[in-house]
Amino acid sequence: MEHLDILKGVILPYANFIIFFVVLIYIARKPIAGMVTKRRDAFLALVRQSREAKDLAESKNRELTARLAKLDQEIADIRNFTREAAERDAARIVEDANRLAGHLKEEAKRLADAEIERARQAIREEIVAAVKETVTERVKTGFERDSHLKLVQTRISDLKTLRAEGRP
Repeated sequence: MEHLDILKGVILPYANFIIFFVVLIYIARKPIAGMVTKRRDAFLALVRQSREAKDLAESKNRELTARLAKLDQEIADIRNFTREAAERDAARIVEDANRLAGHLKEEAKRLADAEIERARQAIREEIVAAVKETVTERVKTGFERDSHLKLVQTRISDLKTLRAEGRP
């Protein structure tokens, strides 16, 4: 009986457990295998994605390192370009200013010449008016006919000389 107690108390529960465990493995084997396969595939996919990301990051790192090495040269090129552009702009501005100054000088000379010509014309008109008035006064005051004729001929000759010289 004692054998029976040991059998019932110790071996039978373990035997039940082993039978339960074997049945459980038999029934759950396919779903567990599928789940493990899916987990393994997902893990492998993540590993593959991480390798691709790592490769991409390394290539970007190499590219950026190369660009960083060339950055000093690019900065120097940009500085040279901007300096040359500024020099060209400055030369163009100076050229435009010189051209404008020349134009302003020509315009001022032309205006001054026109003003001088107007002044000369006004002086000529004043002189002619003064001579005319003087001649008229002398004629009124009693010149004799011969002196009057001589004076008119002299003035006509003076006017012809002025016209021949280019003065109106």
